[in-house]
Amino acid sequence: MQYQPPWAYPPPPPTNGMGIAGFVLGLLSVLLVFLPGLAFLVGAVGIMLSGLGRSRTARAQGMATGPANAGLILAISGTCLGFLIAAYL
Repeated sequence: MQYQPPWAYPPPPPTNGMGIAGFVLGLLSVLLVFLPGLAFLVGAVGIMLSGLGRSRTARAQGMATGPANAGLILAISGTCLGFLIAAYL
């Protein structure tokens, strides 16, 4: 085995922090659906962060698009469910 200096290792793949944050907030908006005001607020922020994460993955190559897509779906679902529950109550 040949010795490789530490600076010769390839850099780690880039991460999508906004997409992951959007996923976490989207999941929280679905879990907080019985608190409609909070679910709507958290879901709205999750939609924005997931959208920014998706646009970032469109420009950069090698970034994972899964968390941003899943966050967008979850945030929209949580926001809509929170709105429907608020309208029902």
